[in-house]
Amino acid sequence: MSTFVSPLPIVPITLGVFATLGKWIDQIDFIHSMNLSQFDLNLLTALEALLEERSVTRAGRRIGLSQPAMSNALARLREHLHDPLLVRSGGAMALTPHAVVLRPQLTELLGELRRVLAKARPFEPATAEQSFRLLATDFIEMVVLPKLVGRVLTAAPRVTLDVRLFAETDVAEGIGSGAIDLVLGVFGEPPPGCRADALFRENFLCVVRSGHPLLGRGRLTLKRYVEQPHLLVSQHRSGPGAVDVALQRLGLSRHIALYVSHFLVAPLVVAQSDLVATLPARAAKLLAVQHGLRLLPPPVALSGFTVSQLWHQRTDESPSHMWLRAQVKQSLRR
Repeated sequence: MSTFVSPLPIVPITLGVFATLGKWIDQIDFIHSMNLSQFDLNLLTALEALLEERSVTRAGRRIGLSQPAMSNALARLREHLHDPLLVRSGGAMALTPHAVVLRPQLTELLGELRRVLAKARPFEPATAEQSFRLLATDFIEMVVLPKLVGRVLTAAPRVTLDVRLFAETDVAEGIGSGAIDLVLGVFGEPPPGCRADALFRENFLCVVRSGHPLLGRGRLTLKRYVEQPHLLVSQHRSGPGAVDVALQRLGLSRHIALYVSHFLVAPLVVAQSDLVATLPARAAKLLAVQHGLRLLPPPVALSGFTVSQLWHQRTDESPSHMWLRAQVKQSLRR
């Protein structure tokens, strides 16, 4: 039978760690009601992964355990907590009512413990084997990742960056639960309990194919711009984009002939058609070089946007998270 082995290194129980355990255990029903000496606290990391991933396989992969070892951890948790925790619902696994109640309590407990442990154990990039989970759009991946990965590989060769698209995870839930460490994107008001730090201001450029009818006819006018068929990159069709809002203010509109969900698709289509794509300037410049496209300034005033990094306040003083945020910021310096 497989046994559960904690994927986390053993950390000495300092006075700070002990005080934190005592404070939060007194407030958490499922531990307070049992004999703590009989409970393996390493199971808490397994419980966190199971409640967030709702899959034994994904939870095991997340904390570095095989499926048999994670199944064994789930069996032990069910025995300790007198609850199945995860039950089959259609084609997926769902949390039991008791597990739903446990999840926010557990998130708060482990968040506090991680803060204490981070202060007790400094982050050493050269030897660290930590994994960071990030959310980003593909535009930001294109702009940030090439230099960021180079910096991280040089300074911390055993660190892993797990970057996911916004569509895969809800931002507020992911960062609030601790499933996501850092979000790179465009934000209005940060979610409660989160911090945001501006990385760069972005504007727009138009890209067209070499030989497009718009070229060689002098400055691109607003009239000729709105007469062209356009391509719009948008993961969510929830409303008009920045260009369409600006045109509406002038009493104008354009024909969007093609919607795509990813920036990497746009230049492939533009290069073989007369479509015009108005893209974030950094992406436009990069894709123009890679695909032989031509750049044109948009003939309508566009307000641009700010790209920021967003994190939960519980990681404010975490040495490893502070290091990651610094790497992101430094990778964007020109």
